[in-house]
Amino acid sequence: MKSYKKKRKNKLKQRRRRKSKIGVNTPFTLSNYPKKLGGRTNSYEYKINIHNCCFNDARFYRMRYRAGHITYSFLRRVEFDNVDYIYVNFKNTSFKNSSFNQVVFNGCNLTGIDFSGCKFKDVYFINCKIDYSTKTILNKNGYIINNLQFKYSDLLKNTLLKTKDNKSLENYNILLTKQNKANKAMLYILLKKFTEEDIIIFLTKAINTNKTQMYTIHDYINSMCKYYKIDV
Repeated sequence: MKSYKKKRKNKLKQRRRRKSKIGVNTPFTLSNYPKKLGGRTNSYEYKINIHNCCFNDARFYRMRYRAGHITYSFLRRVEFDNVDYIYVNFKNTSFKNSSFNQVVFNGCNLTGIDFSGCKFKDVYFINCKIDYSTKTILNKNGYIINNLQFKYSDLLKNTLLKTKDNKSLENYNILLTKQNKANKAMLYILLKKFTEEDIIIFLTKAINTNKTQMYTIHDYINSMCKYYKIDV
């Protein structure tokens, strides 16, 4: 029985490698892994599927997760720095005693979550499904946003559309959706920090000169703070 499982796992690994070589997305999948796992840095993960795994004491830095599941898992005493979670299901996951800096949860399922003992700085919870008891913690420590009704100019809209011409900016659909429309959740966060004029000036220059890969909305914010020589 064990040899069969081993052969099956090896076949799946080989299949993933073949797909990766030809550029086909191969979502990371792992369940009931007995050992503690490490964090990730400077990467994009699409449709990740993790169930009942342990990442305690890990670090996640400059990561963008889009779609997928991280459920019934343990991420205690973890350092989250500059991370975007977009439409990720975290049902019954524990973040106990973790720290969150420049983190965005957009459209995530956060039911059954343990945020006790956590520290938050520049954290946004946008259109997330959250238990009432958890909301009392998050309201004091983050921004819970459920209404994204706001206006912006045609000039900003057209400037955003031009960012798709530079893959280091919009390879991972941060300011634009896959349908080439403004990502209102990310734009909302950007407009809380900068004026439309500031954003247009920066993006116009970045479209032609930027070579640094953007993974998160806070990559934009940090770059703009550096450009305008202001504190983050």
